[in-house]
Amino acid sequence: MIPAHGRAGGSRPRALLLLALACAPACLNGCATYATGAKQVRGKVATGDLAGALELLKERGGKDPDVLNLLERGLLLHYDGQFEPSNQALQLAEQKIDDLYTKSVSRGVAAFLTNDGKLAYSGYPHEQVLLHLYGALNYLALDETDDALVECRRVGQRLQVLEDLRANKKGYTDDACVEWIAGMLYAQDGDGNAALVAARRAQAAYGEYDSLWGIPAPPQLLADHARWARAFGFGDEAAELTAKGGVDSLEALPLCSGEGELLLVYESGFVAHFEEQQLQFPILKTDRDKSSDQLFSSVATRGHRGALLIDLDTVELDYWLVVAMPELVQTPSRLVGARLRVGERASETVLAEDVSAVARLTFEEGQGTRLLKTIARAIAKYALTKQAKKQGEAAGFLANVFAAATERADTRSWTLLPDRIHLARMRLPAGVHSVVVEVLDGDGAVAQTATFQRVEIRAGETTVITHRTYD
Repeated sequence: MIPAHGRAGGSRPRALLLLALACAPACLNGCATYATGAKQVRGKVATGDLAGALELLKERGGKDPDVLNLLERGLLLHYDGQFEPSNQALQLAEQKIDDLYTKSVSRGVAAFLTNDGKLAYSGYPHEQVLLHLYGALNYLALDETDDALVECRRVGQRLQVLEDLRANKKGYTDDACVEWIAGMLYAQDGDGNAALVAARRAQAAYGEYDSLWGIPAPPQLLADHARWARAFGFGDEAAELTAKGGVDSLEALPLCSGEGELLLVYESGFVAHFEEQQLQFPILKTDRDKSSDQLFSSVATRGHRGALLIDLDTVELDYWLVVAMPELVQTPSRLVGARLRVGERASETVLAEDVSAVARLTFEEGQGTRLLKTIARAIAKYALTKQAKKQGEAAGFLANVFAAATERADTRSWTLLPDRIHLARMRLPAGVHSVVVEVLDGDGAVAQTATFQRVEIRAGETTVITHRTYD
């Protein structure tokens, strides 16, 4: 039996402490273990054990999987060729994302007391956009082009919503790769206006990519833009594009009669993922009598490890405040491109999207706010500990245990996304072809090959094949 200590005014700290101890186990079962669990799933995927990875996700998702579990599951089902179940998972994830725009106050309070893992996960901006790309690829694999076009249109709607939410956006106002692929589908469908709007958006997005990461608009996109402009009666726009240079005049020509196009979407590596790092902030003895707001201001100003202290030799430390923050970690892909081969014809991929770079940009947008909120939470826990100590050393010790146990970084992200997306295209006569994909390493040597038998090319249409590597 735990002895009760009847002290006047002691009920509130004791109640807070009991709440803390009750919450701690639940806190540790959430995002505190997500990075470890995600690593296990990636390990199975990297060895080709998609069934084992799906089983892990199914076990962890339970009867009501959250957004992140559905995203991970949807992508694995896509790679496993289960296109309809993949779309079911992705569409349910989208519905839950939309529902989460109504903030849960109870979860917000729990997150402040414990960690951000108690907040329902709605996905980073690029994750919310790319779920539509994989939805479109699923529909194309099912030969349901109209539904693929619907997914492309939803990208614009999603980006508009995100624009309103991302007050401090520094880039990624559009997704260049998705818009480029959407333009191909619009053009095939005969929707000239939509195709040209997509081409313009893709070029504008590549302008951002170039300034941020040195990824310019691929010449193939410029050729597509010129070809679509000419085909849909915008000759002046086509001429202007051609005059700028960088446009392959042959690729800018329309498809010949009886000719179709093959598009390879090659995905390499794993997107950068989160791991937990600890930051330490000094609390000085001179801070003891400060209010929570004053203490927050002092701690935030000093920075990690008191980097802004003028003279460390003249201060007396009272407490090291430890907070946990997510840190983005990237393992560069060993395989960096691919080559399409059909008979004597060959075409190499171009880099269409650096997913890890986009992930880092969207993560860093909220890093300042995230750090300040984490410090505020840690100070609240520190205040709770000080209050608990007034009830005795045991109470203070237990409060410290709660503070340490619940200080976990939110390491959640869609970790099965690729590091990079590459595109390659080839014009082919209508008919059935055997297609070879040669995967290239950093030296340009062929590291892997994959053969696609009986790929049907239809006149005037684009046939899409996909390939994924994890090295």
